[in-house]
Amino acid sequence: DVLTTIVSSSPIYFVFDGSEALALKYQRDAQELCCHYDGLAYPIRDGIPVMLSEEARQMDADEKLATSPGRTGEV
Repeated sequence: DVLTTIVSSSPIYFVFDGSEALALKYQRDAQELCCHYDGLAYPIRDGIPVMLSEEARQMDADEKLATSPGRTGEV
């Protein structure tokens, strides 16, 4: 599978396993790609995602639960 960034006018392509691509959510206001699977928020600098765990910030519990099916009442 291929994921195209939506932060640049020129597309940048990343190759991810299908399950990894589904776990990433773009947060425009924070300029981050958030992975709810591992709880890391990767910064986007100059339109380029920095996908290094040592550069990522740990998401807090509320951020991780924001997309949880149980949070919205879905089961």
